[in-house]
Amino acid sequence: MLPDGRRKVVIDSGFSASQMGTTEDFSTFTFGKDFAGGSGATGFQITPRGEALVAVKVTNNSGPGTLRRSTGFNPDTMDATSWATVLNASKNGAHIDGRRDLTPWSFAPLASPAAGAGYVAEYDGNLAWESLNDGATWAPIFDLQIVRPGANHVHAVAYDRYDDRVWGSVGDTSFAGIYYCNREDIDGLNTSWTLLPGSNSAAWQVTTIVPMPAAVVFLSDATNSGVFRAPRAGFRAYRPLTVAVGLPGTGLIGAHAFQAAEDQPAYLTFYQSGSGQTPRIISTTDGEHFATVYTDSSTVASGRPGVHSHRRP
Repeated sequence: MLPDGRRKVVIDSGFSASQMGTTEDFSTFTFGKDFAGGSGATGFQITPRGEALVAVKVTNNSGPGTLRRSTGFNPDTMDATSWATVLNASKNGAHIDGRRDLTPWSFAPLASPAAGAGYVAEYDGNLAWESLNDGATWAPIFDLQIVRPGANHVHAVAYDRYDDRVWGSVGDTSFAGIYYCNREDIDGLNTSWTLLPGSNSAAWQVTTIVPMPAAVVFLSDATNSGVFRAPRAGFRAYRPLTVAVGLPGTGLIGAHAFQAAEDQPAYLTFYQSGSGQTPRIISTTDGEHFATVYTDSSTVASGRPGVHSHRRP
């Protein structure tokens, strides 16, 4: 959804091109910038100062994913005066996954202590990154093999405006963990990250991070999936990690979260990875109260269908 609250962002993504567009009614489309050349777009976000960030993955994993930033972004044309590659992932196949790594919690609001700073992570890679200039340049602040040697990959990163902290999560299985650091203590790859007590277990394998007023909320692709939360206990203090919403069976993966504004609900989506599961959307307004607002009408036999991402006004 663009900031005007009417137009939805769509990306026609294929094996050789990814063309951005908008629509109000999913009948008439306006298409603009085409990120061609063996690439597929995996994420989109508007920066606090109105530029567009687009995550692009090399579809055959023959190169590292990139993050492209506009100069002079025009939502009427879905293009810009110019585009620049502002970030290259650390290795072939690593990329910015917009479902968990380029979200409404990637940038600090202009009214928050961090005033527009940005944070993204690379899925299937080792690094998380910080920008201090509206996404124009990026520097690594988290190296998986320094923080948790032997772990498989970074899952997500998010800015927490309530505690002025940055959160990160890694996977998989016995190497899973949830980490945080104080934003003012960030010092490149020398940054000291603290493990959230009890989170270094496959039972808490977190994919997506959603800081809310009453708790930091986490989506999961653990064996027993669900919505988890670390309740706040004052500034930069937390009560023990707990299950907020347990989901039945195995194979449901928390994929994406979206919140249009701070006074609007956050929507948490789950898709199916195993079999016999029903994809669903769960909402919360504060990180304490949760409601299932959509459940698919039938289970899925195989594959990975279901709700992967969404935008709404």
